[in-house]
Amino acid sequence: MGSNRMSSPEPEGGSLGDWPIAIDVDAVVFDCDGVLVDSAESVERCWLRWAQQVGLVAHAVPAAIHGRTSRATAEALLPPEAVEAATALMERIEIDDSGSVRAVPGARALLESVSADRRAVVTSGTRPLFSARMAASGLPEPAIAVTADDVGRSKPHPDGYALALRLLGVDPERAVVLEDAVPGIQAARSAGVRWVIRVGLGAAMSGEDAVIRDLRQARWTGRLELAGDVRSRPDPQ
Repeated sequence: MGSNRMSSPEPEGGSLGDWPIAIDVDAVVFDCDGVLVDSAESVERCWLRWAQQVGLVAHAVPAAIHGRTSRATAEALLPPEAVEAATALMERIEIDDSGSVRAVPGARALLESVSADRRAVVTSGTRPLFSARMAASGLPEPAIAVTADDVGRSKPHPDGYALALRLLGVDPERAVVLEDAVPGIQAARSAGVRWVIRVGLGAAMSGEDAVIRDLRQARWTGRLELAGDVRSRPDPQ
């Protein structure tokens, strides 16, 4: 990891400690699903149920949904005249199933350690769905939360992250985004965000600066520190 992007300070004694990567930023912006809340099973269960009800081949739907709004997915899969009703149906199904959602390990500790004026959430869900999932997970809603209701275009467009950074009053170069999906990583990069950390497992994704398993591997001490088996990519040449 190049020193112009992340610093790896050595504690007294000269060997790397348990928190070897420190990112000097002014704000942390979280994606919701897959980063703060574990909704993967709920999402796939709901979308399969939705696909059956709108007459789609159910097994073909999940690959198209992660990191996008319900409306964007409906627009991609259905004729225009069916989009409005299908989007409303998806909203009802997901809210009804939100009680199954749980917090990602480490989410509460990290979220609550960042001061209210230095944190935000950007989600592809609507405001009611976001609130339902946060409540089910037991996590506090940040004062600054940008949902699908607040922007005209969903991820991978930069609108959500750009709005969150404006509300925070933070330059994109001084922010870090925690994401879990390609559209979200692309959105953060398009908004000019300097550091993007992916939360979760799986193959490397273009645009990520580091990968952590869950939020137990991150802490806020006035900067974002990452611990443990952190996979990172080199700086672009």
